[in-house]
Amino acid sequence: MLYFPRLCLLKDCLSVLLRLQVSLCMTLVAMLVFCLTAQAGSFEDGVQAYTKGNYALAAQKFDQVIKAAPSNSGALLYAAMSYRGKGDQVKAREYYQQILSKFPGSQAAQYAGQALGVRSGQTPATASPNSSSNRQASIIQGSNPAASGGQDSLPQEVKVYFTKSARNKIIVDAYVNGRPTKLMFDTGAEGCYFTKDQIEALGIKAPDGPPTSKSFGAGNAEVGTWHMPLDIQVGPIKKRLTVGVGNAESDGEPALLGQTFFNGFEYDIDNGAHCIRFRKSVAAGGGRTASGNASLYSIPFSKRAGYGNDLEITVSVHGRSCRILFDTGAQTTMMSKANIKALGLEVPPDAERSAIIGVGGAIPAYHMVIDELRVGPVIRRDLQVSVVETGDGLLGQDVFQDWRYTIDNQNQQIKLFH
Repeated sequence: MLYFPRLCLLKDCLSVLLRLQVSLCMTLVAMLVFCLTAQAGSFEDGVQAYTKGNYALAAQKFDQVIKAAPSNSGALLYAAMSYRGKGDQVKAREYYQQILSKFPGSQAAQYAGQALGVRSGQTPATASPNSSSNRQASIIQGSNPAASGGQDSLPQEVKVYFTKSARNKIIVDAYVNGRPTKLMFDTGAEGCYFTKDQIEALGIKAPDGPPTSKSFGAGNAEVGTWHMPLDIQVGPIKKRLTVGVGNAESDGEPALLGQTFFNGFEYDIDNGAHCIRFRKSVAAGGGRTASGNASLYSIPFSKRAGYGNDLEITVSVHGRSCRILFDTGAQTTMMSKANIKALGLEVPPDAERSAIIGVGGAIPAYHMVIDELRVGPVIRRDLQVSVVETGDGLLGQDVFQDWRYTIDNQNQQIKLFH
């Protein structure tokens, strides 16, 4: 009995301590939720500011995100692009270098390397001074075998070799109005497309005045566009085409060699040999369209109604399907939220956020993994895809990079070989 008051006092003390501990935990959780909410809000505010061209505000918002979460690669990439947009190249370079050191091999690192002119395996200090980001525009004079003014040349059969860019895109040597250059072989582009600075870098007078039409890049990003005639030659294939010229800066990659250039040909893309074999189709006056060995598989495609040359194919996930574009100009596969919904999937709430850089500039994107994607007989497991709000889905090089394949325009089939 003598110790009962002390026991009650001890219990009261323990009760107070327990309540304090619970209160402290709740406070810490509330602070964490507040920080995460503030971080997410700053990211979204930064994206909106960047999209509107308010680069100073965007840089400020992404700096806030990075301070709270230094390992957010998407915020680092957006911050670099924001500082570049506001003219602070030193700060932009600092962020690009952080991405390369913290996230080697990531998509953000590939964009950063491209911005710094760094090839895979290089550091900014060892990058060649002749890399694309440092190359000065120059007027090329004189003549060469591909000088402009000649008629179209469509050989029966020809082999053209290619290289892969840092973003795994197919790059071919070409001539434009007699000037040597490199172009990106892009089945996802309906026509050939240049940006204004790419035209000027070739020493060709670019269009002026207000753009006469519009083009749409990844995620339906809108770009004012002019049109002009150019002589384009790849190997012995030569065509005079009306090309689109976008009122935008290039993203560091070459201009697009689109469907209008290789219409009238079957073409076999051999990733192992790094070459494209063009054969004139029967409809264009060529011979038989058989490509030698019988294909292992065939995947049908259609030309999208109203767009002329875009190759549209079906992809599926666990029995649900959607239609997206077959695009050799896309390094990785990209889908819209409508595609994801059609496949019965959802973007995870904690999905990594980043940006896709294309003709229309940078657009926000999420990254998620699809456990099994089927394209005809081709199965890709644990495939990382980028997801954008709107626009066309693009099936990229990450799906077919291990195959040799032929685009048979006459029979509208992609024929696969090993």
